[in-house]
Amino acid sequence: MSKSDPNEKSRVLILDSPDLVRKKIRSAVTDSDPDVRFDPEAKPGISNLLEIMATCTGRSVDDLVDEYGSGGYGKFKDGGAEAGMAT
Repeated sequence: MSKSDPNEKSRVLILDSPDLVRKKIRSAVTDSDPDVRFDPEAKPGISNLLEIMATCTGRSVDDLVDEYGSGGYGKFKDGGAEAGMAT
């Protein structure tokens, strides 16, 4: 997600509605490998979402990888969307 990208879907704004935040996180760009792991070079989208979720939850990236690592992107993005709404 990037605040400098002209596409409104590229970032979550503080004034976005809860439904819009959920939609943006769930539609964030990922890749075809369903493993959730922190690898900024090979998986920049997932790595970015892991950092956002870690910040929103106060949990470590490693802890999130342990929880969501093999569960696929759907479960991970749902968790991230809800974490973003809890802050």
